[in-house]
Amino acid sequence: GDYPFYLAKNGRTKQDLQWHGRLIIPFYRRNRLIFYQGRDLVGTRKLRYKNSFLDHDSVILYGYDELYTNTDDPLFIVEGFFDAFVINGIAIVGNELTPAKIKVINQSNRQKIYIPDLHKTGSAPALIALSAGWNVSIPDIGACKDINEAFIRFGKLYVIKSIMDNTMNGFEAKVHILTLCK
Repeated sequence: GDYPFYLAKNGRTKQDLQWHGRLIIPFYRRNRLIFYQGRDLVGTRKLRYKNSFLDHDSVILYGYDELYTNTDDPLFIVEGFFDAFVINGIAIVGNELTPAKIKVINQSNRQKIYIPDLHKTGSAPALIALSAGWNVSIPDIGACKDINEAFIRFGKLYVIKSIMDNTMNGFEAKVHILTLCK
């Protein structure tokens, strides 16, 4: 079957060595590979992520297929691949929510819920999501820094319920973002 990621194998060229020991995460748009990212698995490299663009004209998101899923479930939007993967969401790949990414995500008819990482840089895209008319959720995930860590610690059902129970918009959301994303 198809896997959402691959492991780079040892090679001899300089290019091979740059990818060796990285988890390779492919990004597709309409079944076409547009981007892939290698994440350092051992934590010893200066650059944690290595990116390869195959289609420089595409907006890079993980989970494009979720945009067009016909369901009443909300569309969860997060920063990173692992967060999106565990909750069947969209990853903006980093913490920059650009107008181009907003335009692509708004093509979905689903209710949008942005879930920021709980650190300083998580507040900026969350505030942009609010200004785009999306809801924001800051789930009760204790000391976990993101959805993936909470998923590992508490399980999927708890994480999804906490996302839904803590979804808000407007002034209430802005206060929570500025208070909790620090």
